[in-house]
Amino acid sequence: MGMAEAQREVYERLAGLIRDQLTPGEEVLGMFTASDSKLFTQQMYAIGVTPQRLVMVPVSLRWQPKGEPWSIMRDDVEGAKESDLKVDNDNPRKLFEPTKIVVASKIKIRTGDGRKLNLIANDALSGFGEGDGLEALRVWLGQPSDPADD
Repeated sequence: MGMAEAQREVYERLAGLIRDQLTPGEEVLGMFTASDSKLFTQQMYAIGVTPQRLVMVPVSLRWQPKGEPWSIMRDDVEGAKESDLKVDNDNPRKLFEPTKIVVASKIKIRTGDGRKLNLIANDALSGFGEGDGLEALRVWLGQPSDPADD
């Protein structure tokens, strides 16, 4: 199995897990994967963005379901912030031309019930027909688009 086929298989599995949580007629605007990091723990999620909520499906490092899915309703979000996670580009001239490349997005979400998520997200699911998951999240949170996406 080639890399593209393996990615497609993971996408199909994660998209199916998200779709299993939808109510009849509920639309998925985008999907993405993210890890929620705490001091000594980390949890991976497949996340679906719908007009009303974020569908949070906990998954293992092998992309299998792990725990009960849950949701964040739009009205439950009290605060959110996004920033880029950047690393040094492997540039031999970086002393003279320092460059950074964006590898993921850091997203912090705080809900009314006191839950705090510190997500490191990537758009691994966006190339397979579900739209740009991180862009859908930005719109859902009411934040401006990333100019790099234009």
